[in-house]
Amino acid sequence: MRHTPLYRPWRYGLLCLCYLLLPHVSAAETTASVEASTANKTALISYRPPMRGAPTRRAGAGTRGICGNVPGLEKDFSLYPVVPEHTALSAKDQPILYWAVSHAFSGKFVLTIAPEGYGFDFPDALLETSLVLSVSPGIQWLDLADYEVNLQANTIYRWTVSLICDPKNRSLDLHASGTVKYQPVDGQLKQALLNQTKKQHPFLYARHGFWYDALTLLSQQIQTEPSLKTVRSALLEQVGLKKVSLWTQ
Repeated sequence: MRHTPLYRPWRYGLLCLCYLLLPHVSAAETTASVEASTANKTALISYRPPMRGAPTRRAGAGTRGICGNVPGLEKDFSLYPVVPEHTALSAKDQPILYWAVSHAFSGKFVLTIAPEGYGFDFPDALLETSLVLSVSPGIQWLDLADYEVNLQANTIYRWTVSLICDPKNRSLDLHASGTVKYQPVDGQLKQALLNQTKKQHPFLYARHGFWYDALTLLSQQIQTEPSLKTVRSALLEQVGLKKVSLWTQ
C-alpha cells in the first residue's frame, strides 16, 4: 500500500498562506506607477506636439559589423535622429539639426536636406554636402547657418545624415533621418518669450511644439549648467528617445 506523507498538505497550505501575505501589485497600481513616472518627466519639461496623429517621419539605423571598414565600428553601432516621430517645428529658418551615435569614431558623412516628397515626387535637394567628422558617443549637431541654408516657411523638409560605410557600395550607407518645418512664432508665444527670462525659453518653446528650439536652447544652457541634462533627458524620453538620453549621460 502507498502512503501519502502527511507533511505535503501542510506544506501546500503554508505556500498558499505565504502567497496571500505577499504584497499584490494590481494592473491599476502598475498603470499608476507608469503615469507617475510620466508626470515626473513632464514636470521637468512638457513637450506638446503640434500635430497629433501625424505619420511617422523619423528613421534611424543600426548595424552589426556592416560598417567594419570604418575603424571603431566593427561591432554593434547605432545612428539615430534626435527628433520626434512627427514633423516638429523650428522658429528659425536656419535650425540646428541633432542626431546621435552610440560609439566614438571618425568617418565620412553626407548631409542632405530636401523638401519632403510624396508618391513619385522627388524634389531637388536644398543641400547635399560631404563631411569628415570625428564624433563622441551621444548627441551631435549640424547648424544650417554654417551652410547658408534657409528654409521656406510652412514647408516640410526632410534632412538626412548618412554614414558612408563603403564608398564603393553606397547601398550600405546608414541613415539618420527626420523632418522639420519652419514656422515663425505667433504673437502669443512672442509675448510670452518677452515676459520670461532666457532660462525659461526652452520650456516655452517645448510647450508650443517648437522641438528644435527647445532642444537647442537646452543644449546650449547645459554647457554652463550641466544639471540641465536631466531636463533634456526628460524631453528626449517624452518622444521615445530614451536610448539616446542614456548615451548623453
